[in-house]
Amino acid sequence: MTSKDIENLSNLIGTMRLLRSQNGCSWDREQSPESLRPYILEEAYELIDAIDRGDTNDILAELGDLLLQVIFQAQIFSEKGLFGIGDIAEGINSKLQRRHPHIFSTGETSQKHPDWEQIKQQELKEMGKPTDFASRQPVNLPSLKLADKCCRYLSKKSTTTGPPFEPEDLHLCLNEPLSEEKLAESLFTLVFQAQQQDIDCDLALRKYVLNLLRKAD
Repeated sequence: MTSKDIENLSNLIGTMRLLRSQNGCSWDREQSPESLRPYILEEAYELIDAIDRGDTNDILAELGDLLLQVIFQAQIFSEKGLFGIGDIAEGINSKLQRRHPHIFSTGETSQKHPDWEQIKQQELKEMGKPTDFASRQPVNLPSLKLADKCCRYLSKKSTTTGPPFEPEDLHLCLNEPLSEEKLAESLFTLVFQAQQQDIDCDLALRKYVLNLLRKAD
């Protein structure tokens, strides 16, 4: 990081601090971690969209918008006397080094690719947090992404080569090749049917997957 990089980051932090002050902006002062939640999600999705389009200028701008959300949250918690941007940087730096013992370990290690899951488990135990897979999943993760993670997790635990579970009313043939178009058509049909019956697809899938995970653990 160059001295100019440090200066730019320092200026950004100073700007955010001013906006949150009595001499700053009333809207910025009124914000809370909860009120900023929608913006965090929105900026993350906009960044993904820019990456998918390969638009360098937009990627730069969207990274800035996402960085702003980190700085904003850090300033709010700093005002509460809980932590600041320096603590955030220190925390993630320490995590990176813990997760890469083959790079940062002072002793000799034969591991080229460490068992990240084992490292995570140990970290959670030391912090007194639940180590089971279900408890570690973000409750607001999109349901299809949650389902995907669930399938990968259950497949790893399964001792067979087939599906890790057999849904009772699965209308798709699991032995037939599934094209992207067929998958999209099937998902859209299910969403349409659910809408006609006032069923929240996201909520229904979330409940189902979480129930599977509880049983698995």
